[in-house]
Amino acid sequence: MDTDPRCPIFSIGYILQKLHSQDSKIDLIDLYHQGGLIEIQQKWKCNFDSDSEKKECFPTFYFNLLQSGSDELSPGINYRFAEKYNINKTEYRTLTKVYGLRFVLSIRGKGRRFDVVRLFVAIGSGVGYTIFAQIICEIILRRCHKYRDEYRRHKVKICRLNLSTNNNNPTDLATIVDTFLAEPSVLPDTIRQSDV
Repeated sequence: MDTDPRCPIFSIGYILQKLHSQDSKIDLIDLYHQGGLIEIQQKWKCNFDSDSEKKECFPTFYFNLLQSGSDELSPGINYRFAEKYNINKTEYRTLTKVYGLRFVLSIRGKGRRFDVVRLFVAIGSGVGYTIFAQIICEIILRRCHKYRDEYRRHKVKICRLNLSTNNNNPTDLATIVDTFLAEPSVLPDTIRQSDV
């Protein structure tokens, strides 16, 4: 058996021993006598982010028994062929039933490589879906919800500052903010709130 990763050569005995080590219920004697269907699965899992000339990617091999000689409904793999011949002007036919192992090769692969463009497309579409969800929620709350009037009243409040030009009582924004932060329940007269 040659296990070179570039071109492995597996012997039939090695494959059968691998199958038996995976599942000890596999009867190798029935498999030898009745034949069977064996899948050789080749899996490629490669990461192409590094320099592809320096890094090589090799497959891993798995063996699966699809149909064994101990199956009750259809045991093993067999093939019948007839051979016709004449002896002394009498026609004879010999029917031969051949048992054997049939191998099915399946190849599966996954190759990945980081792509900046795809990353930003994914981020952009995620942000777009978030904005879209916000718009849908806004439409539902403003149009369909039973508390839509209350939602409209409390969603936006506009505060207008009327600054006094009287020099005796100067009002600036810093004074209003300091007063509001110190005692939030007492708002200065210069702040008017109107609901929209």
